[in-house]
Amino acid sequence: MTARLGLPHKLQLEALVPYGYELIRSVDATGKATSSSNFGLGDIQAGLSRQLTSEHGRVPDILANVRFKSTTGADSFNLSSSTTGLGTGFNSLQGNLTMAKSSDPVVFFGNLLYTQNFAANHTVPSTDPSAPPGSTMVGHINPGSSAGFQLGSILALNPETSLTLGWDQRWTRTSQLNGVDIPASYLVEGTLRLGTTYVYAPGKMVDLSFGVGLTPDTPSLQFSVGFPFRMPLWGPKPQKLQSK
Repeated sequence: MTARLGLPHKLQLEALVPYGYELIRSVDATGKATSSSNFGLGDIQAGLSRQLTSEHGRVPDILANVRFKSTTGADSFNLSSSTTGLGTGFNSLQGNLTMAKSSDPVVFFGNLLYTQNFAANHTVPSTDPSAPPGSTMVGHINPGSSAGFQLGSILALNPETSLTLGWDQRWTRTSQLNGVDIPASYLVEGTLRLGTTYVYAPGKMVDLSFGVGLTPDTPSLQFSVGFPFRMPLWGPKPQKLQSK
């Protein structure tokens, strides 16, 4: 669930509270199938954004956003092998700069983002060859930071329906365990996104999104459904009567 609150001076607060179910099935080289699942709270996020410019002439709308992600969700480092983590186990801070320019009936948008993931200590399998099988140790893990961009357009088919086409690209640096690079932790993610939004009532809509991963580090298919709605918390200010 995501909530956004409009504030004066073109500011906006937002909070994201993920709560869900995740199931992972896997098959090893011997053909043995295993599965793990978990249901509960994920990593809560909070952010603040401000509109820097409003579209006029050749100047687009520009929106700056900063968001902090906590570690409230159970992570895979502190769970048994029969469950899966709903959180990452690392705090992070993300900055976004979004630009949008309209050319009726199309809106073009772009987004630059950078995420700094903060290091943390977690219990991991021991890397000491002389340690007994199944031994663990406390490791200092420094997850790699990531940077990327989004490009796309939104086409209004009518006052109620719009189509979205976009490309997401992200690079994640190599993670380290006790100062040593973790193999295969450098990621290149690229996703082609298709979506549609339908306004079925004033201030209420349904949003469908499909993502097709085009790099080995990206999920092959992603699908999401959202039901955003907007409501005023404060009524309009009463007009003052002037006497002549």
